[in-house]
Amino acid sequence: MPQRGTEDVLYDLMTYIYKELNLKKIVLMVSLDTEGAFWALKAQLLACNCPVNLYGMEKGYLRDRENIILDSLLRELGVLGVYVQAFADDVVLMFSRQSASSIGEEANHALARVRCWGIRNKLRFAPSKTNSMVLTKMLKYDDPVMHMNGEQINLVGEIHLLGLTIDRKLTIIPHVAKACKKATNIYKGLARAAKATWGLSPEVVRTIILP
Repeated sequence: MPQRGTEDVLYDLMTYIYKELNLKKIVLMVSLDTEGAFWALKAQLLACNCPVNLYGMEKGYLRDRENIILDSLLRELGVLGVYVQAFADDVVLMFSRQSASSIGEEANHALARVRCWGIRNKLRFAPSKTNSMVLTKMLKYDDPVMHMNGEQINLVGEIHLLGLTIDRKLTIIPHVAKACKKATNIYKGLARAAKATWGLSPEVVRTIILP
């Protein structure tokens, strides 16, 4: 069944993760940070032999633009056997193995292919903003080491994906905490702005109380 929105993507992603964890595997999530997606659109439309009249229509090529751009990358990673979830410009690569060394080797191979694809399609992936997170039920394990374009990929304790922050325990506690903090700050700002006129003025109170 085709995915309808972010909820479907997250559901499929969580289903995959829990399945692999139940097999006692180490799961590695890599969230790619894309740069210059609009520059890659022209090359992808031409590669798809888009008619000239449609190519010139802004509305046509802007709709689902990310899927057009990343389509060939998704196919290439699929051939490698990499589990990929993509929605808009959010791209997540999933790897699962019994050991950190094997999962790191597979991830580095896939990231090298991603970088080469980006060069061919004029799409940049920022290694400094690309994050990875290890998910496992094991008490002792080694963290996999990954590189992209000569830079080491960050290992983090939580990842922001599709507007949701997920931690290593697969909870959204960090997301809820950030949402509450943001709501509190908004409330405080409104309270400060309305403080001067908030409530009844002394004159009105005096009129109500005094006979």
